[in-house]
Amino acid sequence: MEMKYLIELSEQQLRLIADCVEDCHRFMSGQMGMSNTASRLDSYCVLRDAMEALKPKVTPELPFNASYGWNGGSCPNDSQRKFIAQTYPIYREIKHFFACKNKDFLNVYHSETLTCEEGGEPIKIKEVEEL
Repeated sequence: MEMKYLIELSEQQLRLIADCVEDCHRFMSGQMGMSNTASRLDSYCVLRDAMEALKPKVTPELPFNASYGWNGGSCPNDSQRKFIAQTYPIYREIKHFFACKNKDFLNVYHSETLTCEEGGEPIKIKEVEEL
């Protein structure tokens, strides 16, 4: 039986985790910008352009402006494909949770998080009141 863990986070901390995991997921998929992280820097545009130079090292078999899908799809590197598949449901379910909580603002995160065998089930999030 796999161990389960319960952590307590503020909304800000949970959103920060989602943004960081999304950046890592997208980077490994071939979307090099790390925009959630790098956009906080004054040199974001320069950094974004420099990060594009890494794309052939991360996704050498893909054309310049292509990336792997949410589950890693046809990525030939087993470790990379598994990372892509496993990080997607983490960040995506956090964003889905907040999108559903804020019913006035419809966006792509209102739909259920996709799953695949390699990625596993989405994380479970439950809001708790302060004691």
